[in-house]
Amino acid sequence: LLGFVRLDSLLEFVRLDSLLRFVGLDSLLRFVRLDSLLEYVRLDSLLGFVRLDSLLEFVRLDSLLKFVRLDSLLEF
Repeated sequence: LLGFVRLDSLLEFVRLDSLLRFVGLDSLLRFVRLDSLLEYVRLDSLLGFVRLDSLLEFVRLDSLLKFVRLDSLLEF
């Protein structure tokens, strides 16, 4: 589905938590870059659905730190 539909279009009809429940973060990040995903959802909201250690399996820490300060990240 994500190979054919843009994420912003999909999120008009489906909430991110529902999407992550059915697709999973690993599948989502195969099709959507983290920076694109963070245009639609705040990192703290994303971490409400996905544990930080799970996120770091798919995203390098230096990439993540481009979007959030380390002290903010350590709160999670």
